[in-house]
Amino acid sequence: MVPDVPRRLAAAAAALFLVAGCRGRPIDADRSTEIQHLVDSLVPLVEEASGLAFSTPPQWALRTPEQLRDFLQNKFREDLPPEILNGLETAYRLFGFIPDTLQLEPLYLDVLSQQVQGFYEPDSATLFLVEEAQLGTVITLTHELVHALQDQHLSLDSLLDPRAPNDRLMALQAVLEGQAQFVSVSLIAEEQVQQEGFWDLAADETRRAAVGQLGDIPLVLRESLLFPYLDGARFMAWWFSGPLADTMPYGPRMPVSTEQVLFPNRYLAGEVPVHISFTDSSDAVLYQDGLGEFEIRVLQAQLTGQTRAHANSPIGWNGDRYRAYRSPQGPALVWYTAWDDSHSADRFAEGTAALLAGLPRAGVRGAVERTVAGGVPLVRVIVAPIDWPAWGSPPAVAVGP
Repeated sequence: MVPDVPRRLAAAAAALFLVAGCRGRPIDADRSTEIQHLVDSLVPLVEEASGLAFSTPPQWALRTPEQLRDFLQNKFREDLPPEILNGLETAYRLFGFIPDTLQLEPLYLDVLSQQVQGFYEPDSATLFLVEEAQLGTVITLTHELVHALQDQHLSLDSLLDPRAPNDRLMALQAVLEGQAQFVSVSLIAEEQVQQEGFWDLAADETRRAAVGQLGDIPLVLRESLLFPYLDGARFMAWWFSGPLADTMPYGPRMPVSTEQVLFPNRYLAGEVPVHISFTDSSDAVLYQDGLGEFEIRVLQAQLTGQTRAHANSPIGWNGDRYRAYRSPQGPALVWYTAWDDSHSADRFAEGTAALLAGLPRAGVRGAVERTVAGGVPLVRVIVAPIDWPAWGSPPAVAVGP
């Protein structure tokens, strides 16, 4: 599936990456008839496995690798214009997610051009297969047919709004990619998926394979590529075996945070993050968004030298918001996180926040402060030039439901 490229590179990439890529022969003219027959045979299986029905037959077409790269580049530049991309790269560098010299666009294009074997485009309501790719045709078609089916029930083009908050968009993508992954894997491994621990084992194996496939890319990108597929599939496996199995996680039932995806008990309890907004109206804002529970876990992993993000139990996250500011002295990061209770806030302040603030950077210092707004425990992290003028009066936030 290819939605509008969000302002977060990782979220954009997750919507395109195909984890399960098998080897096969290139598509040729004779095979087009074979693919059409395969599509026709898969449609009823996908409908039965997903619990949804096509209102109109799905459309498909072929694209060359060159057409794929052009498409990816155009979507990237459409939804990440230079000023937004610059702000995103600045924020990621201040968090320590990417090195100062790394440029996101060429990395994005290189990784996805190599990995994407099929995609669904909501704009044209068409499923595309990439010519000359070594396709595992059945699993690729099945996965993208689910996206075509979702589009007929959800209107993906309007749903996948690049202006949506990062964490909410990641949760949405986890449902969409997770359902497609769950259905496609279930059709080829029906008995295995019912076994206890199957999705955990599949996630571990996929992560090991991804390290070799993706090469030396930043942890935040690799983990975010995998999250919608692995954790999304696990969420959908829980959904179809739990109290909501006769419904779909669509509309008002859509998860609103990665915390809800990672921990379905939080979803069932209706726990939603608080809304955090900066109270200043500075024209020096380069970029703003939130990380969410999942990306905070990636940050924790990176700062402690781990090779993957772990989600064994909730960390008590209750929302977050950051801004990257421009200044003559250099860029500055101000990040507020909200917590369920003081214990969770203290643990974060003394752990991840302190590590982030303590990263050695020339001419830059970091600071961590515990505070409260609207009765909600907060942790504020600032990473800014030593002589940043706003150190004496840092930007403040308001907290609401």
